[in-house]
Amino acid sequence: MPTSKRSRSPELRRGQLLDAAESVAIGKGLGSLTVAAVASSAGVAKGTTYLYFSSKDELIDAVRDRYLERFLDAIETDDEATSAEQIAQLIRQLFDFSASNHALHHALFHEAGFGEEHSFEPIRKRFADIVAAGIGSGEFRAFDPSAAASFVVAGVHGVLVEAAHSDGARRNFAEAAVALALQSLDAHCS
Repeated sequence: MPTSKRSRSPELRRGQLLDAAESVAIGKGLGSLTVAAVASSAGVAKGTTYLYFSSKDELIDAVRDRYLERFLDAIETDDEATSAEQIAQLIRQLFDFSASNHALHHALFHEAGFGEEHSFEPIRKRFADIVAAGIGSGEFRAFDPSAAASFVVAGVHGVLVEAAHSDGARRNFAEAAVALALQSLDAHCS
C-alpha cells in the first residue's frame, strides 16, 4: 500500500524537500529557490517545509551538504593500485561527477557565491594522503604532500571549469588533467 503524503517518515519527507529544492535550483536558478517554490514543487504546504528547515539558507545548506556527501561517495580508489593510478582514478571520477552534476554545482556554489575551498577539503585531504603514500614509496618526488595536493586540486578544478565551458570532449580534458597532475608530482610510473 502506498504511503500517503501525511504519513511519510521524517527522513522521506526531508529527502523529498531536498529533491524539490534541487529541482528548483537546477530548473529555475538559485534566485528562484524560495521556501514556497520548494513546497510547491514537493506538493506540500509551505509550513511543512518549515518543520524541517528553519529558513531558505538552512535548506540550501542542507542541499549543499547532501551534494557533497554524494560527491564523496562517488569517488573511490582501488587501494591495490599505485599512487599514480589512484590519482588518475580520482581525477576521472571528479570529471564524471562534475559533468553529471554541473547545473546543481553551479547553483550551489557559483550562483550562491559560496566558496568551494572549505567544502572540498575532504577531496584535498584524499589527494594529500595518496601523494604522501606516493612519496613514501618513491613513486612521487613532491616535497610536501599537503602543498602538492592543493596544487593538484586547484589545477584539476581549473581544467574542470574549462571543460564545463567548452565544446571539447570532457574525457580529453580529464586525461590532460591526469597527465598534468602526474607531471607536477614528478611521478615515476612503471
